[in-house]
Amino acid sequence: MANEQKRPVEITTVLREEAFRAIQKGDAETHNRILMEEIDRLSGNVDSIVMAQLSMSALAPHLTDTRVPVYDSGGTGFARIRQMLAAYGR
Repeated sequence: MANEQKRPVEITTVLREEAFRAIQKGDAETHNRILMEEIDRLSGNVDSIVMAQLSMSALAPHLTDTRVPVYDSGGTGFARIRQMLAAYGR
């Protein structure tokens, strides 16, 4: 879409290994706290945020008051797949 509109896109990738370790140990509270802190930090430097891991979908209810749009690739990805399957009659 950006190419079609001739708009440059810069992608910033962030990996918070301590959040991943927390969720592996079953500590969802720490995982979510770390990610919410990162979302808040990133919001001052980007136009939007995409949460790329399905485990991040649990944050969706907490993202009602963010400075930039935060997209949940799990939710939006699955919605798009459902839409595509429906178009093919499945």
